[in-house]
Amino acid sequence: MKHSSLHEGSTCSKPLSVSLLAEVVASAIRKINEAEVFTESLRDELSKYSFQQPEEGSFEFTSIKSMYDGFLKNGDLEKFYQKYYATVPVKSTQFFTGLSWIAATLLSTKVADCLIACCKRSKNSYLRGKGLACNTWEVMCCTICTSNMQEPVLWRASKLWQY
Repeated sequence: MKHSSLHEGSTCSKPLSVSLLAEVVASAIRKINEAEVFTESLRDELSKYSFQQPEEGSFEFTSIKSMYDGFLKNGDLEKFYQKYYATVPVKSTQFFTGLSWIAATLLSTKVADCLIACCKRSKNSYLRGKGLACNTWEVMCCTICTSNMQEPVLWRASKLWQY
């Protein structure tokens, strides 16, 4: 099953910074712990984990940033996940030092999802600020219309989603 793509040229108002990455990692840990589907020992390990923010020029940060920037530029989720999974989970203990391999790998996969969710939330906030409300069923419509900001197109597309 392929991940859906966002419209080419779509923009996200949140460029990746070291502090935003730290927020994303914290969010990923919260989501893992809230789900309660993983072992208690794994959740406990992640709860006690303190993410060490990487330096701006480090391999870890520049790798994630370049993949994230590529996603922002072309909106291709499939390409983002291909590059991300070929780099970060494979070296998860390097990206998330201090965690066991299992915990670091789990965290790395959840961070990928949270990075994309962060971008989508930012995009939806931008649209709401323009008076264009989106619900979860209209995400594709919203991302298509973000680049053109054509409200009538969004309205027609959202009507299709309602049926």
